This record gives sequence, structure tokens and C-alpha cells, in this order.
Amino acid sequence: DITAFHKPRRPLEIFKKVGIPIIAVLLSLAAIATVAIIIKVVLVRYYFICESPLAFIPREQVCDGHLDCALGEDEEHCVKNFPEKPGVTVRLSKHRSTLQVLDAATGTWASACFDNFTEALAKTACRQMGYDRKYLDVSNWKVRAGSDKLGHTPSLPVAKIFVTEHNALYPKEKDIALIKLQVPLTFSDTVRPICLPFSDEELIPGTPLWVIGWGFTEQNGGSMSDVLLQASIQLIDSTRCNAEDAYQGEVTSEMVCAGTPQGGVDACQGDSGGPLMYHSGHWQIVGIVSWGYGCGSPSTPGVYTKVSAFLNWIYNVRKVSV
Repeated sequence: DITAFHKPRRPLEIFKKVGIPIIAVLLSLAAIATVAIIIKVVLVRYYFICESPLAFIPREQVCDGHLDCALGEDEEHCVKNFPEKPGVTVRLSKHRSTLQVLDAATGTWASACFDNFTEALAKTACRQMGYDRKYLDVSNWKVRAGSDKLGHTPSLPVAKIFVTEHNALYPKEKDIALIKLQVPLTFSDTVRPICLPFSDEELIPGTPLWVIGWGFTEQNGGSMSDVLLQASIQLIDSTRCNAEDAYQGEVTSEMVCAGTPQGGVDACQGDSGGPLMYHSGHWQIVGIVSWGYGCGSPSTPGVYTKVSAFLNWIYNVRKVSV
């Protein structure tokens, strides 16, 4: 018998027969995966996904007070208002806005961090107020600029949120964050930048300042303002702010107090995160609305994050985010 002689295949022939089909399959899978990722990103950005049954609703319908998903998950993690009346589980007391949770076992209101305030009550309070949601999820945030009317301008998408390292023992400290937009703002007559303060500039008590916001106009009741409001106040000495009849040492070197000696003019709920501004040839943001006891009290003025104390952090964030 004559043994058949097979000519060895060349590498190019092997590549054409085996390699090209494999590459084609891999490219097809990569294209499918890319399209799937793009579709998911678009859906997540503009729609909320209801789990059962599966449905897509516009993000504008999330936290609007109406159950659009069959199981109500579009309203599950939203911040809610809790008036002081029977039947609610969380409230802010009228005395220094102390957080209180209704203890179902005893039927009494338990103040946060007081004796017998359990971890279960703390989790209830956080869940009821919406703090179990992923607050750093950029899809939950919208930025508007260029109008003094609340919600009358198109929203801008957020690319990333930067927060300082949180101190669980002192939650009022380091109350500052930076937001990076996906697209730059276009400056105009109604959209302007504001300057950062100088690191070595110390304002003296009594310096005129301005605070703006859409927050509540009354301490106990009222409603959010539909138009941007401004108030003329002044810097309050930190020693006075930390007095026994005021904040008793809670105001740190990274905070400033501002208000009026006679009270009555102040930032209030809903103004948090707004600017405290100083004008001397140009506008500077010297503070950020942070916390306080009540609104407009002469002994407990508004407390603001001191921006100059965080200049190094701001500059570092700007470097790494470019």
C-alpha cells in the first residue's frame, strides 16, 4: 500500500480557518456587550426600573408622592415629611429640633442618643428619613443654574460627587462636598462663578454677609419658597456662639456663625448647602449653610462650614478630577 502524504498546513491557512472565525465571534460578543452597557447606562440615567413586574418609569416620577411601581419601590427610599401627630414614627421636636422616634413597645417618644435609644430605633429613623438610599448615586442628583425660580430651568447631569472623610463621632464636622458636572456651565448674566476666599483672610465679627436659598421662611411651618430669597446678616463671634446659652462649644474652628444680634433673620430648613457670601470688590463664598438650632434665634444663629478651612481639600479634588 502506498501511504497518503499530507502536506503540512501553513500557519496562514490555519489562521484563516480557525483564527478569523474566533476573532469574529469575539468581536461580535464585544459589540453586543458594548451595546448592552450603553442601553443600561441610558436606561438607568433616564428611567427607574420597577422590579416586579418589570417596568420602566421616568426618573421625574421617582419620589413624587405617587406609587408608580406595583410594589411602590419608586417611593420606598424617599425623604418624607413627618408632622407631629399620632401615627407617625419619626419627628423633630420643637425643642432644638431633636430627632425623636416613637417606641412602639412603650408608646413614648425616644430622643436620639438618649438612654434606651436602641440601634433598631436609629435604623428606623434613618430609613424613614431616606438616609438608607445611595446618596452618592449621581443619578439621584440634578443641578440647575440660571434662574431664581425653583425648578424652572433644565437640569444638568452630574458626573461625580466628592465628599470629605466623615467622622461618625462628630457628624456636624466637615459638612462640605463638591459636585462635578458632565458638561461645563455656560456663563451668562444669570450664571456667574464665585471666588474662593483667601486662606489667610479672617473676617471680623460684624462683617456684613449675605445668604441665599429656597428654604422655609418660618421655623415651625410655612413652606418652601418658589423664588430665590436673600438675607443680609453678619458674622457672629465664635466665642458668643459657643456660650452656655448658645451652642456650648459645638462650633469648631472649621465653622462660622452668622445672623443678627436681635435674631429674626437666618437660614432655615431647605437652605442647607447654600452659600454664605462676602463682597469686597468681588464676591467670595466664605461659608456653606450647615446646621443650627431653630431659625432666627438671637442666641443660636446659623452655623456654616468655613470654606477657607477646606481650601487644600478643594484644590486637591480639582487636581484629581481634571
